[in-house]
Amino acid sequence: MLLKLSVLLVVAVTFANAVDSKDETCKPYFDQYCDKKPPYTDSSLKPCSPLYGAVDKRANQLRKYIKEHIANSFEYLLQWANFNNYKKDREGFAKLYRKLSDDTWEDGIKLVQYLGKRGVELDFDSLIYQTPPQKYGVGPVGKSKSESEIVSLAKVLDLHKQLAISGNSIHEDSIKHDSLRHDSRDSNLEVEHQHDIELAHFIEEEFAGKHAQTVRDLAGHSNDLQRLLKEGGRDDKKLDASGFYVHLFDEYLRKLY
Repeated sequence: MLLKLSVLLVVAVTFANAVDSKDETCKPYFDQYCDKKPPYTDSSLKPCSPLYGAVDKRANQLRKYIKEHIANSFEYLLQWANFNNYKKDREGFAKLYRKLSDDTWEDGIKLVQYLGKRGVELDFDSLIYQTPPQKYGVGPVGKSKSESEIVSLAKVLDLHKQLAISGNSIHEDSIKHDSLRHDSRDSNLEVEHQHDIELAHFIEEEFAGKHAQTVRDLAGHSNDLQRLLKEGGRDDKKLDASGFYVHLFDEYLRKLY
């Protein structure tokens, strides 16, 4: 966990100086300094920015998306700790949640690096607090208690669905058409950029398919375990075999992950 925080801090500091300016031109600004002797020594000279398109309009969404990935990664890590102990000893569930935690963390790092590449300021302070997901009513991240296998799977499924929905929202906003608006200062029409094909491609390529597959896998695991629990607790059985079936399912997860 400390290693994860250290890595995030290093990446955040690396991109903390990214220029968040809506002025996408660079050469005209430098032209006025060319005749100075010596040139380019003025303290007011601003750095050029890689910012273009409409990525600045998606900056807050992307920061929130990073926050969701980091928070979910730690939630999955808590679930791993819940099952990776001498009391429960569910190695299969532990391996599943550790893999989810590591994969989600790596995706968060990819987003941090992408913001730096596009010239968007990271704003590391905004990553400290995580609000609970709004869509599925899941409790605040980091407040996990000891949960059963089926409840844990359902919770993790809901959290990952929220990640997928957030990614869909960013992609949808990134493919909107540019619009025209009146400039109140001189009544001229100005183009308001909404479309950012590079951002849309990044979200689709790196997250859309991966999230869809993970959600499908988690839903399948939840349904399979539910059927096993129903079979193990049938009224016509002399003994409740649900615990044994959960053990078999855990063995399946251990071999799968």
